Amino acid sequence: MTEVRKRQLAWVAGISAVIALLAVWTFAIDWEWSYIGDDAGWVGTVRSAVEAGSPLTPLIQAPAWAWGEAVGWGLFRPTSITYYALIYQLDVRGAHLIRAIMYLVAVVAPLVIAFRVFSAQFCIAQALWLLALGLANYTMIYGIYFVSLSELTAIFLVAIALLIKQPTLKVILFLLAALAKAPFIWLTFMYSLYLMRNPETRKSGSLGVGLGIASLGAIVYASQSGSYGENLAINPWHFFKNVELLGTYGAPFLFILLLGIFLFVSSLRTNAMTWVLLIGAALFAGNMLAWNTIGYYNAPIWFLLTCAVATAIMPSSKDAQPQTSRWAVPVMAGCLVASGLLAAETFRTDVFGRNQMVVEARDWYLSQRSVGTRLLMGNINPTDFNFILTEHDPRYRDSLDSYVDETTGFVLVMNDWSYPPEIDECPPIKVWTRGFLAPLKC
Repeated sequence: MTEVRKRQLAWVAGISAVIALLAVWTFAIDWEWSYIGDDAGWVGTVRSAVEAGSPLTPLIQAPAWAWGEAVGWGLFRPTSITYYALIYQLDVRGAHLIRAIMYLVAVVAPLVIAFRVFSAQFCIAQALWLLALGLANYTMIYGIYFVSLSELTAIFLVAIALLIKQPTLKVILFLLAALAKAPFIWLTFMYSLYLMRNPETRKSGSLGVGLGIASLGAIVYASQSGSYGENLAINPWHFFKNVELLGTYGAPFLFILLLGIFLFVSSLRTNAMTWVLLIGAALFAGNMLAWNTIGYYNAPIWFLLTCAVATAIMPSSKDAQPQTSRWAVPVMAGCLVASGLLAAETFRTDVFGRNQMVVEARDWYLSQRSVGTRLLMGNINPTDFNFILTEHDPRYRDSLDSYVDETTGFVLVMNDWSYPPEIDECPPIKVWTRGFLAPLKC
């Protein structure tokens, strides 16, 4: 066995061991469904459908649910709704384990893409760069806790598409990603147009363009109404605000990206797939700048850029070794440690921390059930202090109205507040906030 082959197998074994350990650790956590309306509402909707029929009933009803959401929210995402019909039938641990696997696939996929391209010319420094970029995309981690987030679902589908070679299957997976997160439709178009250049793949490209046009029509039609569609705005101030948010959340990623380009500029070789991904990322970003780029909304942009890098960092020929600085390995190792710490801290606060808060409230609730206490999970909108609440049940949650008309026996779980806010007018409820119970100050 050659030294190169041994090195490749060592990488595969190391990554596999890390994934296995993280999967076991994730499954061991005492998970609870999150407090956001998506998880709360869909758990109840899906399980009620199962109880009324069979495990296939949610899948049968998924098209009607998807259309109802398109009208109410302004989002056409049948892939996400079908996914909900499946994932919310699982127990809470199984659902979060699948989300963790999706995240790990998204982080490792660019490395696998480059690994396949490099072959014997595999460069350790560039591998560290790709892993550092994957971990620096820290808002993608939110998708582990929030089971409903379409960003991670779509990213996972794109990652799988990039790992396979069959063009028609790639087109289908890209389209499914777009029907989970609409701006991925531009990636579908770019890849389909690329396929149409080659007579051998022209049919696959034509299929992608045709289905893409039909999907884009449905997406645009749905966006004309609904709460999400109303947030679209084309004006300089809105654009500037979203550029600022994009830069703020993407600063760690962009720093590592630019540093890597500086170190490896002599071995970067763009190809057609690189440009497909770059243009897809640019159009995705342009789409989001007209809407919102806060938090996990921008994660797909950084993921596409990472995959573009993975297709570009290769020698100009099989006999040429990548020209890298002698500082490349230690610098990229430092970037990997820094981005790893950022990812770990994000997991500690925004995944494990949020989950633990809900688990503590759940346990308190279960201990108080004998006196008829009811538990509401939700958050307070910091702009207008509108109560967004859903009732918790050990089996599932039923959606409630966004106001409270009861006078006693409620607990409100808030997402990002570290203390109960002061509000002019509010119902006399109690607040569970990161480990303590207190009356809501009004």
